[in-house]
Amino acid sequence: MHNVKVFIGIIILISALFTFSLVSSHYLHQSAQKLDYYIGIVERNSRSNDWENAFNELTNLDNEWKNTSNIWAMLIDHAEIDNIEDSLIRMREYIKAKNSVLTLVELASLKQYISHIPEKESFSIDNIL
Repeated sequence: MHNVKVFIGIIILISALFTFSLVSSHYLHQSAQKLDYYIGIVERNSRSNDWENAFNELTNLDNEWKNTSNIWAMLIDHAEIDNIEDSLIRMREYIKAKNSVLTLVELASLKQYISHIPEKESFSIDNIL
């Protein structure tokens, strides 16, 4: 009887860990897509030299990031979060300077930082081994 209780407890614990992993992976994917949406808008505005709208959309991206980063901080390495925040700071200054080349380079870096996190943290055989 005692062995059955231990076995059931282990099964429940493994199921909870598996469920948490799937839910957190789904959240990372969804929030990364939302951030990528804002990055795309900033990119379009930067390409068309619409610096006022690019700055406004960057502010929206910053606000979305502030909401997202609180949860991501519990799920991912803090160095990743620091990279994203540094990139946002640099991009803000490039947009203020109306430098399209540096803005677009920083946007590409930011996209990479954000898009690789869900892949890196996803529940897959590659990440387990």
